[in-house]
Amino acid sequence: MDIERDSIGEERLRRNGELTLVSGLAFLLSVGIFAWFYRRGDILLYGDAVARLNIARRFTDARNPGWEQLGSVWLPLPHLLVAPFVANDWLWRTGVGGSIPSMLAYVLGVVGIYRLVRARASVAAAALAAAIYAFNPSLLYMQSTAMTESIFLAAVIWSVVYFDEFLRGLFPARRAQFPLFPHGAPSSAAGSAWRRPFSPAMTDGFLRSSSVFGPCSPPHAGSWCVLRGGRPDDCCAR
Repeated sequence: MDIERDSIGEERLRRNGELTLVSGLAFLLSVGIFAWFYRRGDILLYGDAVARLNIARRFTDARNPGWEQLGSVWLPLPHLLVAPFVANDWLWRTGVGGSIPSMLAYVLGVVGIYRLVRARASVAAAALAAAIYAFNPSLLYMQSTAMTESIFLAAVIWSVVYFDEFLRGLFPARRAQFPLFPHGAPSSAAGSAWRRPFSPAMTDGFLRSSSVFGPCSPPHAGSWCVLRGGRPDDCCAR
């Protein structure tokens, strides 16, 4: 028992070391690409990026600051993440305040891809998957701006990571062979969960998956539009 526990501890330390290395490399790449676009004056080219900066700014700096300034079409979470940064005049005017959350989300997305693939494949396969995501040209630009694509992708990726861990917790004997979201996985998971109690790890994975993706999900978007006085399909119009 002690030997097995030690091996599990060593495996976790090794995985944590890999994730730390991946996050460090992704951070350096993110900062380098941001600096390149910033020096060229390209981070405010998108009108939507400027609009998102202004919406987040109005949360604290407007004739009537507060929740009413968040609007009804775009979900509030990205603007709330940007709001603390754009409260600073320089970060708001330059657009850097909107880039910071996008860059952090980009790093989280790269780490999430690596962790998802590493759970069932080699280091080389996980590194290749993370590199394909990390070096996507469009994503590299978006993560340098106030656009919310990298935040949404990070939320989706980590919801998949946690849900995958939840599924593998239901089928511990098939951890190595369990394919990602196999045919009938939702119904199989529901049936297994009904027949057996959740362990703390399984409950943690399920709750994390739901809480990470929830603020960016279509039902949440429709609910936000209705709350702001619009219609559920208003958020699907853009």
